[in-house]
Order: sequence, then structure tokens, then C-alpha cells
Amino acid sequence: MVKKKVFFSCSETQSGGESIATQHFLKYIQRQQTLKVIQNWYSPQATSDTISFFTWIIQSFFFFLKKSLQQPKIDYFYTTTYTAGLAGIVYKKVFGCKLVFHYHGSRIPEKPGFQHRGLTKITQFIKYQLVLNLHKAIFRSCDLTLVPSPQSKLDLQDIAKPPLIKVVENGVNLEQFHTISVAESQLLRQKYSLSLKAKVLVFIGRMNKEKNIEKVIEVYKQIYIANKNTLLLLAYPKKNQYFFQLKDLALSIGLQKNIIFLENTPPPEIYWLADLVISFSKKETLSMVMLEALTCGRLFFSTHQSTKIILESISPLLYGKETQSVNALANSVEQLFDLPSRQKQALTKNAVHLMQNYSWQKKSDLLMKEILTLE
Repeated sequence: MVKKKVFFSCSETQSGGESIATQHFLKYIQRQQTLKVIQNWYSPQATSDTISFFTWIIQSFFFFLKKSLQQPKIDYFYTTTYTAGLAGIVYKKVFGCKLVFHYHGSRIPEKPGFQHRGLTKITQFIKYQLVLNLHKAIFRSCDLTLVPSPQSKLDLQDIAKPPLIKVVENGVNLEQFHTISVAESQLLRQKYSLSLKAKVLVFIGRMNKEKNIEKVIEVYKQIYIANKNTLLLLAYPKKNQYFFQLKDLALSIGLQKNIIFLENTPPPEIYWLADLVISFSKKETLSMVMLEALTCGRLFFSTHQSTKIILESISPLLYGKETQSVNALANSVEQLFDLPSRQKQALTKNAVHLMQNYSWQKKSDLLMKEILTLE
């Protein structure tokens, strides 16, 4: 009997697309006959105040280090979070292993700017420098760094130059996300008391500044001026302070009845409600919302560079530049709303066909191929 190698996985819970991606990857990696997969999960950083910030880093590091030291032998130390990466460096130096950092995106705090004053500016600088240098140390020590898109690989060059970096894109659950009929879509709209004739624009994601939701609202405002029979659905996992700011913004521009906030809407349903899904996110690796929307037969419009290759392979109409004005972006969205039925059907058919190459099985096989070649 061949002895199984130990695949020691470290990740954070409730970290949006990163956690979802990790769960799906591990689901298929566990089927590898030659591996024993050990999963370790730790709660993400909940607050950004200075004491809590540094306390979380220390506690998270020692949690993963303790878990790793409880193992007699680790062959592959796989992590998606930098605190576990530090634990991996220690384990690798003492016992030896292959250290793999699956880098889904930057956790490095922003540089101190004009909004920071006095002591806050100093503590922000310390946070930034500390976490930046911790990331650099991990990248130098890694045997393999994985990223979800070619754009992520380019962005990473601004932080460090890992010795070996490979692109493994995220996948999509083809059983959960799929197309439905027009009749089924209409029944779903009735369930949510939405007009069957309205053009529905949908944003899906966490409520934070990086998602650039104010810009989504600004663009929708221009669309509404041209076509009153439109709705904007903002779907999010849970309320926070930013949520209330957005509610106030919708009220201040008089569109509180047309901008609808939906909390914890079941994933496929929110896509099926849409005529178009949109994202102006400032920071993105490879948008799982994009993959899921396209798989559900819904067009997706984005301005982030990481989405460009996939979207333009379907149609250049689906990609806009971040530098474009609000009016220009609104015109692009209106153009997609007004596509002839036959052209729209052709685009969605191409998108659904393309997404068959993004199953989690295929992406997990590619991930393991890259890791096992480290031998």
C-alpha cells in the first residue's frame, strides 16, 4: 500500500470568493488517492482598529503553527492567507515541506493618505509596512505561488517577484449555476415582486468601498434618466455601516424605490433576476460573480482588467475601461440593454459554452498538476 502524502491546507472562513474557491478546490483535491488532506480554517480579521489588527495576526499565526506542529509530517503546506504562510515558513525551515501560497488578492492595508491624521497616520504606516514585508518574506520562501488570473500575476510584480508563479483560474459550480427558461425567470420576478417588463441591472458582492458601489449607483442614475422602466438590485451578504451610506445615497437622489437592496438572496436566483450583471470593483482577481453570471446565461459588464480577456472573447461590448466617465459607462450599459434579441441570445450562448471549461473539477486538476510537479 502506497503511503499517502499529507496536503496541509490553511485558509480563512467567510472571506467571500476566496473561501468559496478554497472549499471547491479542496473538495476535488480530497479525491486524490495519493493525498491525505487536512483542512484548517481560522476566522478572518473582523475589525481594523490597531490593537485588534495586531492581535489577530499573532493569534492566527500561532493557530496555524500549532496545527502544523501537531502533524508528524507535512509534504505540501498549502495556504491562502499570509498568517498561515508565516507558519509555513517556520515549518519548512525546521522539518522541510513544499510551501504553496494560493494568492487570491492583496490583504495589505492601504498606504497612509490624506484621510489619515496624527497617530492614525503613524499606525496605518506601521500596518502597511508590516504586512507588506510579511508578504514579501512569504513569496521569497514559497516553492510555488498560485494566482487566479494573468492580471493578478502582473499586479503581484508590484509587491514581490516569487521564484515560481503559475496561473490557475477560479471555477464555477456547473450543477448549481445554469440557465433557466424565460417562463421560469418571469415566475422568479413575480416571487420578488419585480416588474416583468423592467430592465434589471444587478450588482452582487460585499458592501465595501473596494467594490465601488457608489459608481454603480451613479451609472444607474444616468440610465434611469434615459429609461424610467429600470431597476437596480444590490445583492449583499450582510449589512454594515457602508450599507447605510448607500441607502442614504439612494434616498438623496430620489431613487430609493428603484434601487432595491437584497440580503442573502440564494446565489442562482439573483442572477436569474437580472438582464445584466455589473461590476466596477477597484480590486479584483478573477471575479467569481462574472463566471457564475455567464454560466447562468446572463451578460456581465465590468471595468476591471482581470475580466478583460474572458469578456472580450465573448464580446468587446462587455468590457469598459476604468477611466471612462459615468456617462460613457451608462451608454455602454444601455447599449447592452437594447441589444436585438437574436444578438443577445448568441452572446449568452457563447458565454455558457465558454464556461463549461471552468468547472471546479478541471481547475482543481490543473492546480494539483502544478503542485505535484514540485517533486
